[in-house]
Amino acid sequence: KNEQNTVTLKPFEEIASVVEEKYENILNDAKYEITRAKLYERVYTDENQKYAEEPVWYFEVNDGSRKTVMLVNAETGKEINLPS
Repeated sequence: KNEQNTVTLKPFEEIASVVEEKYENILNDAKYEITRAKLYERVYTDENQKYAEEPVWYFEVNDGSRKTVMLVNAETGKEINLPS
């Protein structure tokens, strides 16, 4: 189904502050660097097993020894925790 929905996205600075706050609260001496930030459309099946979509900021964060990924909803500014 082709739809033309318009959504209002949070300013990037507000989204970046969510990432910054998370990594500032980690209690270790590692230095964290965002190596990639990309806006994309996430498509997934919701709790009713129907397709849903949402705009998401994808962040790759590197601490020097490993890379992690953090997703933040671009409309709400909330972190998205995916099941393992």
